[in-house]
Amino acid sequence: MIVVVILIFVSQIFAQSPDFSVTINVMGGVGSYDLTIGFSPDATDGYDDGIDQYAPPQPPSPAFDAALFWENDRYYTQIVNGDSLDLIEHVWNIQLQYPEDNLITLSWDNGCLSVLGTFTLQDASGGNLVSVDMTTVDSLVLDNPSLNTLKLKVTPKEYSPETPPEGFDFTPNPASGTFIGTVTINGQNAEECDWIAAFDENGNCAGSAILVLNDDLAWINIPIYGDDSTTPDVDEGMNPGENFVLKLWDVSSGLILEYPISFDCWSNQNGAPMPNCGGIDEIYNFFYSSFFSVSLLIEPEGSGIVSGSGNYFENAIVTVTATANDGYTFVNWTEDGIEISAEASYNFTIIESRNLVANFREIVYTGPTAGFIYNADNLEVTFTDRSVAGDGDITNWNWDFGDDSTSTERNPSHAYFGAGNYFVKLVVTDEDGMIDESFEVINVATNKLMLPVNYPNPFKDNTTIIFEISIPSIVKIDVFNLLGKKVHSLIPTYVNEEVNRVVWDGKNNRGKLVRSGLYFYRIQTDNEIQTGKMVVIR
Repeated sequence: MIVVVILIFVSQIFAQSPDFSVTINVMGGVGSYDLTIGFSPDATDGYDDGIDQYAPPQPPSPAFDAALFWENDRYYTQIVNGDSLDLIEHVWNIQLQYPEDNLITLSWDNGCLSVLGTFTLQDASGGNLVSVDMTTVDSLVLDNPSLNTLKLKVTPKEYSPETPPEGFDFTPNPASGTFIGTVTINGQNAEECDWIAAFDENGNCAGSAILVLNDDLAWINIPIYGDDSTTPDVDEGMNPGENFVLKLWDVSSGLILEYPISFDCWSNQNGAPMPNCGGIDEIYNFFYSSFFSVSLLIEPEGSGIVSGSGNYFENAIVTVTATANDGYTFVNWTEDGIEISAEASYNFTIIESRNLVANFREIVYTGPTAGFIYNADNLEVTFTDRSVAGDGDITNWNWDFGDDSTSTERNPSHAYFGAGNYFVKLVVTDEDGMIDESFEVINVATNKLMLPVNYPNPFKDNTTIIFEISIPSIVKIDVFNLLGKKVHSLIPTYVNEEVNRVVWDGKNNRGKLVRSGLYFYRIQTDNEIQTGKMVVIR
């Protein structure tokens, strides 16, 4: 009777139609929600009474909230139809409302997910900010309130026996006996995707099988094979009187655990259960020495997303990942202020609890600095770019030669039609779109006092009067209003042969601001006078 029951259950577990559920715990503030999705041959793609559970309307912000969104309804549980002819991607939306601290943690048991199908969590834009393979990690921390919708993408698989883990391969033969029992790990039921195997005294695998889950119990139903007498040079399995040990492969950690007691009860029963060797009421507890926790923080807050936090058994391989948000770049992982990795994906074997910090840096873009030099040969002027690039290469040069002529060459030459001073401006743009400009008044003739200009013009607060002389001289500058009345005089100054700049602050000789209007400035050297116009706007 025992054999019949177990064989019936095995045929059910390997049926073709998907029949499973997965629960994601969403925690924020002082609350949490369990969101369950899945597939069942008994369910429809809509609401099924007794299977699905509606969620109430979202509360006002900043109350924490989480719910599934499927076909315009909110759910805590939404199971869709499982059909072997419908093994395509299904997408559930997870709606999130952040608590006051803007921190939400999602966690799930990923032990059997790779057997059941593919499971991916992505942001609503298609994975640009969040893209998590739920079969490889078991948690996700969010601290960006703009990520208020996640897409849970699931493609179910047909049930089929899995390939045994490395070292669990065996050679079947007619001599065998079946070992029966239930398995726990640290007192907790094992998972249906875990494997059990028997090994003889020489370390040869004499049989292995995937555990069968029934009524939340993980059942052993493993044929243990004997040594084939027709191949004396090959040890396929058990010999009469030989002991065997049981080993368990825990899919959630990838570790192989050995049962602490060996068995001396093997006998050839031609595939039937062995007497006094296991039993339907026997529980075999495999023991992990300890487990540890991994906690992850983000610095600065809102700069990125991390995954991989949770509890892990000792010696498990842990992978933590960090993804920078827009405007930030990942720097490193630190622990107790010490850098432990500069890689965004960091793997380690856990032997103690870890508190890791993912550090990000805001991206500050440095733009270009414009600059140029020139060489005048009568009316022909050659310009040479001396701009300095910032973070991006300079890609565009725009010249204004001050006579309604322009150029986009990097190092242009330009012929002026007449002598004088010209206001030349260079604007450079880099590959990131950042801009800078440089200007200069150039002299293309040999007059002693070149035509002056002022910049800006018109102006509000102050303006710079720019002039050039060919020989050193005493220079006097006076400012007159439209009526010809002198309103300001600058102290006569001895200047060298060069381009000179004098700033007028828009005040008269009594230190008061002049009114808006048109003004004239007069520049006088030892034997020459030049004038210019300027407009004050208050």
